[in-house]
Amino acid sequence: MSGSARAAQAQVVATSFLALFSIVGIALYGLPFFYDSMVRDFGWSRAQVTSGNAISKLLVGPLFGFLAGWLVDRFGPRRLMVAGILMAGIALVGLGAIHTLAGFYFFYLFNALGNVCGGPLPNQVLLSRWFTAARGRAMGFAYLGIGIGGALVPFLAVWLTGAVGWQGALQAL
Repeated sequence: MSGSARAAQAQVVATSFLALFSIVGIALYGLPFFYDSMVRDFGWSRAQVTSGNAISKLLVGPLFGFLAGWLVDRFGPRRLMVAGILMAGIALVGLGAIHTLAGFYFFYLFNALGNVCGGPLPNQVLLSRWFTAARGRAMGFAYLGIGIGGALVPFLAVWLTGAVGWQGALQAL
């Protein structure tokens, strides 16, 4: 394998790592950090806030899960990942700007769509297309993004919240 092919493979692994770090790390481990602020500032119950995650996954998973596989095959993992990253980013900006429970649920649902489009499914397809040898190692490095994101995002959220408030922190993430 040539040096340029290895460099391209390394870039694919790094891209998957960063996508999983940001989309899964922030959505799964970062958003719950902000629940207490939402309960306090908006007067919502803890159950109302935490149900945003459950409701979005129950709606998006069954309805969009099968479609996501078709979309990856039809348009390729890169396009779907870009769409997912954009959706997740818009969702975070929206969650940082909301003032109603309906808006919260809408943007949480949008975040779940971003997770499906930019998360594990298209990353697995992308990596499996680029690697025949050392595929497991490539996926292992890429999927470290989830764990490292889960470990670092809460610290980043604390720091950003102290600097710009919880709504600004969500928008910055």
